[in-house]
Amino acid sequence: MFKCDFMSTNANVKTPENGHWYYTDGRPCYEVEKADGKGMTPTTLRHAKKLNLLPSVTTVLRCLDKPALTAWKIEQAVLAVMTTPRQVGELDDAFIERVLRTDKEQDKERDAAAQLGTDIHTAIEAAINGQIAQVEKRLLPYIEPVMEKLMVFGSPVFSEKNLVGKGYAGRCDLCASDGKLSTIIDFKSTKKLPKNSYTEHKLQLAAYAKCEGVIAARTANIYISTLEAGQVAVCINEDIEPTFEAFNHLLKLWQWLSDYSPKQ
Repeated sequence: MFKCDFMSTNANVKTPENGHWYYTDGRPCYEVEKADGKGMTPTTLRHAKKLNLLPSVTTVLRCLDKPALTAWKIEQAVLAVMTTPRQVGELDDAFIERVLRTDKEQDKERDAAAQLGTDIHTAIEAAINGQIAQVEKRLLPYIEPVMEKLMVFGSPVFSEKNLVGKGYAGRCDLCASDGKLSTIIDFKSTKKLPKNSYTEHKLQLAAYAKCEGVIAARTANIYISTLEAGQVAVCINEDIEPTFEAFNHLLKLWQWLSDYSPKQ
C-alpha cells in the first residue's frame, strides 16, 4: 500500500530573492524570526546567506525562461484591455488601474482552479492511505485513474521526503520500485495534459534523482486534468544524466545571479 503526501507546485517570477529554503540536513526553513524579535517573516536570500541555507529545486528553476507562461500572461493582459469598456473622459492611468482591478477579480477564478488541484492531491493522499471512504464523491473520478497508474511502478521506497543534493534541496512526492527499476515520481494538476513532461518538471525530477541516498533509473510525471475528470497522463523520463547536467548549469547560473553558493 502506498503512503505518501502530495504538494502543489507553481511557477513564479524568476527572482533570486524569493523562494523556498532548506538547512543542509534537509530541514525546511520557511520562516525566520524578525530582527526585532516580534514574530516571524518569510525566509529570503538575505537570511539564507546568514544561515547557510540551500535553495529548493523549484527556486533554482526560476532562472529558466518560461515562454509559454509569458505568452499566456501577455494574452491575458491584451484580453483584459480589449474586454474592458473605456469610460467617457477616463484618463489612461485610471483606465489601467481599473483594468488591473478587474484582472484581480479574475484571479479569484484562477484561485478556485488551484484549490481544485489541491483538493485532488489531498484526495489522492487519503486514498493511498486507505481512507478512500473519506474522499468526497466529486473527487473520485479524478483520483481513481491515478491509483491505477501508480500500481505499475511497484511499491514505495520513500514518500514526501526532503532530499539534499550538492548545492540544493527539495521535497520529493514519491520514489517507487517494482524490484527492477526505481522511479522518482511527481504529481501535477493541470488544465491541459501534455504528451511529454515539461522541461522544468524533467529538470526538477532529475535533480531529486541525484540527491544523497537516492538510487533511481528513471523519473515520471503524472499529470492530472482539472478540466476533464478521469483524464491522466503519465510521462516517463529515462534521460536523467543529461537532464541533471542541464540542471547543474541552471544551479550555477542561480548562484551567480544570487552571489551565493552555500557551503556543505
